[in-house]
Amino acid sequence: HHVRHKHHPHQQEMEHFSIIVPRSFKREAVERILKNLPQEIFRAKGFVLVDGNDCLLNYVAGRWNIEEALGKQEKERRIVFIGENIKKHQDKVTHLWGGKHG
Repeated sequence: HHVRHKHHPHQQEMEHFSIIVPRSFKREAVERILKNLPQEIFRAKGFVLVDGNDCLLNYVAGRWNIEEALGKQEKERRIVFIGENIKKHQDKVTHLWGGKHG
C-alpha cells in the first residue's frame, strides 16, 4: 500500500527567486530590510550597492554579513533568495528592496 504525500498540507517546497536591485542603500536600510525578510527565506546571496560601494551580501537563517566586493561587478546587481514555499513572498520582498523581478 503506497501513500503519496503530494497533497500533504505541510509539504515543504524548496523555491528560489531573484530580484534586480538597481539603487544604492545605506547600511542601516539594508539591515532593516534583512530583519523584515519572511522567516521562510533562509538563504540570500547577491550584490547590492551599499553607501555607493558594491557589496556582497550573504544571508543565512537570520544572520548576515555585508562586505565590500572586490573587483568589478556586473552592471546588474541581483540577489537570489532561497527557502521553503517562498514564491508567495516574491512581490513583498521585491518591494522591500525597491527592485524588480530578476
